Amino acid sequence: SDFISDYKASLAAAAAAKVYFVGGTEAISAANYTALTTMMTTAGDTTPPTFSRLSGADRYATAAAVYAKGPAAFGDKVIVVSGESWADGVSAAALSAESGWPVVLQTKNGNNASAKASIDAYLALPASTKSFVIVGGEAAISTDTEEYLINTKGVPIANIRRIAGSDRYDTSMKVNLYADAQNIGGIDLVQVALVSGESPWDALAASSWAAAKDAAVQLSPAAG
Repeated sequence: SDFISDYKASLAAAAAAKVYFVGGTEAISAANYTALTTMMTTAGDTTPPTFSRLSGADRYATAAAVYAKGPAAFGDKVIVVSGESWADGVSAAALSAESGWPVVLQTKNGNNASAKASIDAYLALPASTKSFVIVGGEAAISTDTEEYLINTKGVPIANIRRIAGSDRYDTSMKVNLYADAQNIGGIDLVQVALVSGESPWDALAASSWAAAKDAAVQLSPAAG
């Protein structure tokens, strides 16, 4: 509510402000949705914000709903991360925001139906380069994903890159070094947000700041 109080004037001033609630009623209740939309609406505003809930039956379907709200043509790659643990997805957040590459959540084994739907939608785009970045080792995302891309969808092996380290901290570092080497979105490691690698909340809060500042987000242990 403090954030809304600070930001409400900007919403009122915008001609076509959009607010997205990500997650179903188990994540953000209907009552909270109503209360928050009411708080964000200014009396007399002739162009009030539009509110949408992006959700699905599970986290994979919710991620697919977020993907579907993206632009008609994304950047030249799709990022695939584990939907069973949060660390690699958090490490990829700034990379996604800076590059414009969407994030697809995937199960460790097999190919989740929602993940496949997003991947197939990307591959169907006329401008698709059929390029993918998988963040995390095979303990997080097995080779089932590569096999689907290569054997079923005809994606060239050279168009699939896996970024993985010995642990979540090493993977986070490798993602940042990759972004720097590729000069993605201006990420140059001049600014780095150090966040906990033991819980996701601070890293999630830092991701949008990092994207705005062309900064990297690096997972760090609480001690050591």
